[in-house]
Amino acid sequence: MRHLHQLHAPGPIYLGNHEPLLKSIGSQENALEFITSIGVLRDCFEVKDMKAVINDTLRQYFSLELLDHINQTLPEYMKNVDWIAEAICTTLSRYLIYIGFKRSRSSTNSNNMAETSAPFVLASINNNNNNKGDLLALLKQVHAHFTVTGLPFSIGDQSMVTAIKCGSPLDVIYFLLDQYDIDVLSNDIDFTIQKIHPSLQSMELIQRLATYPNIRFCIKSLKCLLQAGNFELFRLVELHMQQHQLYIDYPRLLSVLVKLPPETEVTSLITSIIHKHPEELYINPYSRHITSCTQILLNSHARAAIIATTTPTLPSPFTIGDLASSISELKRIPLASQRVELLQQILDSDIISTRYRRPIRGYPMDCAISEGLFELLPVLSIKYPDVQLAHLVDDGYGIVDLLTRDGLTESFKIYITHKAHISSPFLQHARMSFDNLEIIQFLCTNNIYFDIPTSFLKAARSGALGTLKYLTDNRNIKTTTEAMDGAATNGHLHVFEYLNTTRNEGCTEQAFIGAAKNGHLHILEFMFSKFKYDYQRLVSVESSLKMIIEAMDGGHIKMGTNP
Repeated sequence: MRHLHQLHAPGPIYLGNHEPLLKSIGSQENALEFITSIGVLRDCFEVKDMKAVINDTLRQYFSLELLDHINQTLPEYMKNVDWIAEAICTTLSRYLIYIGFKRSRSSTNSNNMAETSAPFVLASINNNNNNKGDLLALLKQVHAHFTVTGLPFSIGDQSMVTAIKCGSPLDVIYFLLDQYDIDVLSNDIDFTIQKIHPSLQSMELIQRLATYPNIRFCIKSLKCLLQAGNFELFRLVELHMQQHQLYIDYPRLLSVLVKLPPETEVTSLITSIIHKHPEELYINPYSRHITSCTQILLNSHARAAIIATTTPTLPSPFTIGDLASSISELKRIPLASQRVELLQQILDSDIISTRYRRPIRGYPMDCAISEGLFELLPVLSIKYPDVQLAHLVDDGYGIVDLLTRDGLTESFKIYITHKAHISSPFLQHARMSFDNLEIIQFLCTNNIYFDIPTSFLKAARSGALGTLKYLTDNRNIKTTTEAMDGAATNGHLHVFEYLNTTRNEGCTEQAFIGAAKNGHLHILEFMFSKFKYDYQRLVSVESSLKMIIEAMDGGHIKMGTNP
């Protein structure tokens, strides 16, 4: 049993994707050996997982001998054989072998191998949609077997739904409906049609399905009819659902319609749905899909219909958050002027309320900047001066960095001076810091909060002497030794000299270590000269040794051996 080594484990074995294991079996002879191994190790498996691997083994290496071996090795699993239906109902010939096997064993084996019809019907449909010529014959054979053995025959509640979704032949659908007539009389089975395959979207079938009180349609049925352009059938199914008081999610249908080519029939349906069901756009706006709102908001026909039906008793159907999602879609428009024009049209429609859905999924200005659509910022700022249009609490998306990468920009000015932003306390939590002099002058002139101590340190590290002088002259700066340490570490002698002359914080041994590590000999020479009397106080023996090691590690050998 050469497959046993693959199955040993300290605890229960969860095979998961066992396709490689099945492939390694290789032949029907090895499959018999494999089932023997499974039987020996049955206590190592979860029952569900074990049945799955046996079913797939039988499906791939099917033979009468293998079926009999499973029955003999694992008789407790064969008391009910519904679980092997997927392996059995792959072809008509395989099912006939199974029937012969079952009949030959039923009179001699105390294990009756109980079965129900629904799993075999469903397995036949799942396995034979690519071989539709044999499907009807297989289903009729399943029906005949249960009839001859005196067992009840039922198609179950999934077979019809699957057959219609997958596009089984029409004669198969009618066969199932004929059997469903009997099911309804005996079991009162009901089910909901989901997607309808394009090959089955006919008036004849829809009308017949609609005659059954226990067969229902749903939003997926309507969506697939719209996507296929079968508008007449869509109206028929819509009417059927309305008559049976079934819920229709019209915003979701609108999201399908607005993606279709703007033909007369499409625009007519958009207008009709909005005019007849205006309240659907306003019910529980916080739970509606953002994607649906985005697509509807961008469609000119939908906007026109919404504007025409807007009344004082109904609030605006869209939110600032929906607008943010729509802005991301505007990137598909190639010209900036066209994007601005469309956004202006949307804003002028006044169908957007100044609130956000919860949880907030995006802000308009942030979305525009992330997509590089900077031309939209002025339009947004003018339309909503008192509405927060950006998230600046921690700038986790790097928005400010995008705007200030090339220094002070007009987009940054608009972003930061937007009325709702400049007056909001959340700016104080953003901890924004800069080393660019032009940006800092702008912020100081407009009295906009930013992190001055961190900006001072950043300027020292980057060598921005002009920024340091400006902040020193115009703000009461509180800093630490990190300023001179950072300047020395990064080799900015002019900054180091300035700070040493104008500030009292001084530096620490980190200035010497950092300069040595990065090879800034000129910094070290200045510090040794300037602090020759304070060197022992500033730098310990351990730190001196670390300076030499850092210099050598950085490849600065000459400096590392300098006396």
